[in-house]
Amino acid sequence: MTAQVYIDRFQINRNRTSAMKPVVIVRRGAELEHHWGVAIDGPSRLVYRPEEPLEDGTTAWVETDARIRSLPRSQPTQEE
Repeated sequence: MTAQVYIDRFQINRNRTSAMKPVVIVRRGAELEHHWGVAIDGPSRLVYRPEEPLEDGTTAWVETDARIRSLPRSQPTQEE
């Protein structure tokens, strides 16, 4: 099943004032997964379709049939 990968810009704004939550969303059909980052192991394509957005209003996303791996949240580096 083709997956769409996109960024939740509303969560980015909420992260400024509350607890940090993942902003990368992977959608497969009705299933949503939230991630800190993902790696796509195969071909993908970037889609911009403002005239036909996804059901939640997203107009730009990455589509792929490849395996998608979740990446861990990166930790900020601390200077010594």
